[in-house]
Amino acid sequence: MPIQFSDFTFVSDDRGGGTVLVPLESIGYDLAGRPQFPVVDRSGRSVVYEGGGCTYYSNSEAGTKEFVGWSYWEHESTEDVDAPAVHLMVLSPTFDESDYR
Repeated sequence: MPIQFSDFTFVSDDRGGGTVLVPLESIGYDLAGRPQFPVVDRSGRSVVYEGGGCTYYSNSEAGTKEFVGWSYWEHESTEDVDAPAVHLMVLSPTFDESDYR
């Protein structure tokens, strides 16, 4: 079943795109076998997102690193190059969505 971007929080950027925040519990806890997700994007297109790289917020001055979640981007084969980029962030269960920046 595809992820419906309209069901989740969208954090816009200054270029017209942004990030869709998806809590891990909304899609299941086994990301190891899921390098791709079918998605219905904000404009209603059926697309594929891929990746799964870990994302952290780091504070080098304090020497801390906070795990945010897993980062996904639209696959080149479905990308609309004229549209602003939208990032999919699957949030760690320990990360509070309101702390996303």
